[in-house]
Amino acid sequence: MSSASDMTSRFPEVTASLVSARKNGRLAHSFLLISESEETRRDYAIFLAQIAACPAPLASGEPDLNCPVCRALAKGSYMDLHTLGPVGKMYQIRVGEMVNPEPNTLRAFMNILYLTGSTGGRKIGIIYEADRMN
Repeated sequence: MSSASDMTSRFPEVTASLVSARKNGRLAHSFLLISESEETRRDYAIFLAQIAACPAPLASGEPDLNCPVCRALAKGSYMDLHTLGPVGKMYQIRVGEMVNPEPNTLRAFMNILYLTGSTGGRKIGIIYEADRMN
């Protein structure tokens, strides 16, 4: 996993814009990350989650990266981090049934995000390979 300083140096304009939006309370609720590199998409998604969820950002607005939330996000152990990606033979993200949606479907993922978070902080949902939704 790339470090936050690596993400900031590789994408300075994007990072500055996101940090400024967070600092001014204008961070959007969703983003679409595009890159040819899957690793870059995954790493920047976690860095963006740190920007959004850090309870004690630096004066510049950047996440402090040392708080429990930032560390848990970096390790993938943040209780309110939920991910969804393609599964099955067809390698797709299925929508799922309205009533009792099965796991690994978009409706089950949305149901999880609608519930109150267990940590009292921000809930983070990441959909990997969103182009695989049917």
